Amino acid sequence: VVRLKTYARQERRVRFSRENVFRRDKYKCMYCGCTGTAKTLTMDHVVPRSKGGKTSWDNIVSCCRPCNAKKAAKTPEEAKMKLHGPPHTPSKMSVGAFVPTSHESWEPYLGV
Repeated sequence: VVRLKTYARQERRVRFSRENVFRRDKYKCMYCGCTGTAKTLTMDHVVPRSKGGKTSWDNIVSCCRPCNAKKAAKTPEEAKMKLHGPPHTPSKMSVGAFVPTSHESWEPYLGV
């Protein structure tokens, strides 16, 4: 048995990764809306790096290969393409969606 006198809360941020971008966007191309897999989707900079865009949650969306090729190094407006949803940093509340589920052997201790 372990008893804590104090609990140090840690800020939990969702790690930026290719897989987590696809999870955030529900494995859909944010331009045409088609559904893909981690092998068929790519990550697209909304504001291209050549125009000062950063590689961050707020500038990356999942994209199918045809849309990525069509957009190339343009902004969505220049390419006449519309985003289905704006890129965003996942909130702390949705961190659980990005973390693996607990191991089944833990269930008796978690009250699940």
